[in-house]
Amino acid sequence: MFRRIWQLALPFVFVAATAFGQVTLAPKFNEGDAFKTKITIKSDQKLTLAGQDRGSSSHSVVEQKTTHGKRDAEGKLTITKDTAVLSSEIGLPKGVKVKFDSANPDAKADPAADELAELILSQIKENAKTSVKLVFDKDNQIQSPEEAKEAVAEELKTFPKKQLKKGDTWEQDVKMPLGGGQIFTLKR
Repeated sequence: MFRRIWQLALPFVFVAATAFGQVTLAPKFNEGDAFKTKITIKSDQKLTLAGQDRGSSSHSVVEQKTTHGKRDAEGKLTITKDTAVLSSEIGLPKGVKVKFDSANPDAKADPAADELAELILSQIKENAKTSVKLVFDKDNQIQSPEEAKEAVAEELKTFPKKQLKKGDTWEQDVKMPLGGGQIFTLKR
């Protein structure tokens, strides 16, 4: 009797042992895949200069369509990322608002807007739709375009290099270039 119970229980011992194994997370690029990602970004900044509050805020909604091509004979894979700003509202000091809506891209700026607000709105309009083709080698390392290598490397750092088991956590520093020589660094 005991022998029979042991024979029935033996497979469960092996299943239970593998359930607690470790895994390494890594990006996987499936050829021919296409998907959309909708991102909402909200920020509220408080800056005090010489005792005066110079706060600003923003709320933007961005949609990105990613399309994976097929690997060529050398193993290179092209991924196309089409990005569209659906809407953006930026609050500047002195109550000035900059609003953009892709459903009405030619809407005029706030009548109280100054030159800075006009400049920001024109930048949003110019960059409302962008498309970039990323080329990865057979080891999924980015090859081109050159100007995207650093940003993609930061994006891929989302995954830790160590093996993980259920319940593990990790921290990472993320650097995002803001333009004009500014880099935003955060720990998550």
